[in-house]
Amino acid sequence: MNRIEERVETQVTDLELTPTTRLNNKIIKRIKASFDSSGKPPKTLVENYKIGKVMGKGAFGKVNLAIHRLSGKFVALKSINKQFMTEESSKRKVM
Repeated sequence: MNRIEERVETQVTDLELTPTTRLNNKIIKRIKASFDSSGKPPKTLVENYKIGKVMGKGAFGKVNLAIHRLSGKFVALKSINKQFMTEESSKRKVM
């Protein structure tokens, strides 16, 4: 089988995948490319998680229950409003 036939086969199978599987494959490719180029993991992005319901709210933001798409582990995802991060004293309170 030559390279053109292999490309056609992979394109056909990509079209048959579910949107979730396509997104997971995209994340896996990004991780592999990062390790190949720099030897380090890529920066964490929101697309790596399925964001669920709100666990709590505070003065600066909220905390959601999320599931890591590749490992399936539950995590707490804190989202902070950027408006509160303008002052140095606010940054120290949050971080």
